[in-house]
Amino acid sequence: MTIKIKLIQFNPTVGDVKSNTDKIIHHYLRSVKKNIDIVIFPELAICGYPPEDLLFHQSFFNQIEKSILKIDKNLSNTKLIFGLPQKIDDKLYNSAILMEKNKENIFYQKKILPNYGVFDEKRYFTEGKNSCIFSHQNIKYALTICEDIWDDKNTIDLKDKADIIINLNGSPYEENKHKDRVKTLKNRIKKIKIPIIYLNQVGGQDELVFDGDSMVFDDKANIVHQMKLFKEDKRTICIDGKKIIKPLTFKNNIYPNFINRLHDALVLSIKDYVKKNNFKKVLIGLSGGIDSAVTLSLAECAIGAKNVEAQLMPSQYTAQMSLDDAIKQADNLSIKYNIIPIINSFDTILSTMSPFFVGKKTDITEENIQARIRAVLIMAMANKFNKLVITTGNKSEMATGYCTLYGDMAGGFAPLKDVYKKDVYRLAKYINHRVEIIPHRVIIRPPSAELSPEQKDEDSLPKYDILDIILENFIEKNQSSLQVIKQGFDKKLVNRIMSLILKNEHKRRQSPPGPKISHRAFGRERRYPITQKIDLNQF
Repeated sequence: MTIKIKLIQFNPTVGDVKSNTDKIIHHYLRSVKKNIDIVIFPELAICGYPPEDLLFHQSFFNQIEKSILKIDKNLSNTKLIFGLPQKIDDKLYNSAILMEKNKENIFYQKKILPNYGVFDEKRYFTEGKNSCIFSHQNIKYALTICEDIWDDKNTIDLKDKADIIINLNGSPYEENKHKDRVKTLKNRIKKIKIPIIYLNQVGGQDELVFDGDSMVFDDKANIVHQMKLFKEDKRTICIDGKKIIKPLTFKNNIYPNFINRLHDALVLSIKDYVKKNNFKKVLIGLSGGIDSAVTLSLAECAIGAKNVEAQLMPSQYTAQMSLDDAIKQADNLSIKYNIIPIINSFDTILSTMSPFFVGKKTDITEENIQARIRAVLIMAMANKFNKLVITTGNKSEMATGYCTLYGDMAGGFAPLKDVYKKDVYRLAKYINHRVEIIPHRVIIRPPSAELSPEQKDEDSLPKYDILDIILENFIEKNQSSLQVIKQGFDKKLVNRIMSLILKNEHKRRQSPPGPKISHRAFGRERRYPITQKIDLNQF
């Protein structure tokens, strides 16, 4: 007899227990009509992942208990599995629940709690102790949650207990994550000879973006089902005699290159951040430079041209070509734009401050004033018309502090925050791969903040192809200055870059959130003290 299992690759909203519950019931009832045997949703599907300190509120659990009762009223003989937080006495568990009409609910508590990188589950949850095996049509299924499957011993313990392993996930995207998942799951299966159903959530959540990428492996470690990346998806898998049947139409859904995946990760992060925070429109400062050009294109792809507005704020240092290119791109995307010059505002502030600046040379102060005028203007428009300001700074700038507090950093979301400058250029070329959206001149011009006459980024920073390698070695690979220097980089340059990274922690702490796409992003997984005195020669 063939068993049909429905996998729902689900995009929950954290904290919106009611809507998440309604979606679970909707998919479940549709599956019942199609005679599905088991319907499965990802880790913490009822409340979204990660719920963070919402878990400290009893009212949060009260909502979940009411939702369980609501789901129970809709149950039939089709089994339902989904993730939820569970409170037993004073302990919290990251759990999965198995529900079926007129039967007692079965719970499984996650055993292996990740406490590294962006994960801090031990802050909230207690480790489970017991395995959970249930039977359906004489086939034994083991319930596991996310990190459980990454633990070799925990998986091997299931070898003689289960015929199929079900693994519920809230696994965020980062580059090479697909390869890591496939390698780990294949290694597990080669040891235990048991099929694995790996079901992940999808969607943007603050500094995380979940890519879906759910997969089903047979007992020979072959991928026999693969679900979409960065999109909600559902899939029916069939089991016959403990064997998972490979569909005749199976195809690999993995994108051919990194930039494809990066583009869609950023688009999804923007789309969900805007939607889930109840904004309808966004506002972007468009300068004619590469960062704002890429950000504008990503936003248009995420929420549509009619919901994106550009604000051009030229100064006396803005080149005419910058203004022309910004207008051309806005027209290419059919995006509305406003031009609000800052020259008069800048002159007024300089005049106001002139009695206090007597005898002082023009320096970075005047540059930052321009950036902060632009922040005031764009935030005023955002406040008046209830729009979200999307900032345009990249990881290279964020690392070195080549940005202005309360200036170009002002906004609600920073999609390029974890994207190095070299990859911003690659994104621009990808965006233009079918038709020119970003004017070619924007891509080939030397980058400039245009805050002083003839200014170029390379006046203050090394070339980005050199800078980004040094930054990756220090940030992603956690290398010391000595290790970086041994690779052939100039000692003074390396120490200068290291110094910039360390002394600009205060800026990063005040920056808007942006999606993690690298192995180590600024924010919750890279925590450095603001106040410190490190000897770079020893660091």
